[in-house]
Amino acid sequence: MSRLELRSVSKSFGALEIIPPLDLTVEHGEFCALVGPSGCGKSTLLRIIAGLEPATTGQVRVDGEDVTGAEPPERGVAMVFQSYALYPHMNVSANIGFGLKIAHQAADDIRAKVDAAAQKLHLDVLLARMPRELSGGQRQRVAIGRAITRDPRIFLLDEPLSNLDAALRAGMRVEIARLRQNLDATMIYVTHDQVEAMTLADRIVVMNRGRIEQIGAPMDLYHRPANRFVAGFIGSPSMNFFAAELTGRSGGDVLLRLGDGTRIVASGGVATPLGERVTLGIRPEHIEFGEALAEDNRVSGTVQVVERLGCDTLLHVDLSGTAMVMRQPRDLPDIHAGERVTCRFPTGACHVFTP
Repeated sequence: MSRLELRSVSKSFGALEIIPPLDLTVEHGEFCALVGPSGCGKSTLLRIIAGLEPATTGQVRVDGEDVTGAEPPERGVAMVFQSYALYPHMNVSANIGFGLKIAHQAADDIRAKVDAAAQKLHLDVLLARMPRELSGGQRQRVAIGRAITRDPRIFLLDEPLSNLDAALRAGMRVEIARLRQNLDATMIYVTHDQVEAMTLADRIVVMNRGRIEQIGAPMDLYHRPANRFVAGFIGSPSMNFFAAELTGRSGGDVLLRLGDGTRIVASGGVATPLGERVTLGIRPEHIEFGEALAEDNRVSGTVQVVERLGCDTLLHVDLSGTAMVMRQPRDLPDIHAGERVTCRFPTGACHVFTP
């Protein structure tokens, strides 16, 4: 078993509190992603788990054992850093097996573990190469292989793909997903790229200013964000937001009025009193556009920019002074900048956020 528990863990540097006390449990075999903007505390939290940073308060427990004061090698964790941190004078085989050599394991055992890790990561034909002879993706796989050979209870990955170009990142995401299927291990993955988190993780922890905003499965966060911050962070392009006034209720729906007077019906109830200001949110891919639109929830605006992506088209629209992005899963060859367009916000796709 490899269960991680953080109990009231906090981190301060002098009077500056970076991470207020928080609790988090990651179950055995789970792939948990910590996401958030730069400076939100996710890498600091990972370093606390690894033992590279001491927690100011709280406990770090692995399989029920309190390891808060334990040194990094005693915690049963292995960490893959953003930089590859390979030894330039050692070949791939020596880099992967270096931790085992330092631990004074037998040469035959080291060789067997290195070969097994290399096979899983498709590095078996590269074992004699030096780091300078490898691509960025291959170097990162060597760093992951070095972690695998330690047979850790928990893998910690700190933005391991951020130094790669777009094509390599996509390939390495697939490699990490395959690796996760072959290893019976708990993984905690730090990234600022919500696409990586959505495609790899069982659960996502969204952090902001050291605090946990929401924890959930990727599609739960996408469909049911707890607040405006989560709604804006999860999804690409980001959710559109509009200032609105709550004007009424009808059954399970709420009635809203936008700044230009447009009336919108949104599903879901909110406890905010009538007349209060709220925020209406809708994802670019949920906005309806075409010939046959229902009469309700229609809005009109002026196209500012058209991004033709092949399979998708992004329309950047000025909606009475508010910028909106609309995503359509097709080419729209007849739409150009400067044109007026009409679209519709489906009631069930509208999110209402209170202050």
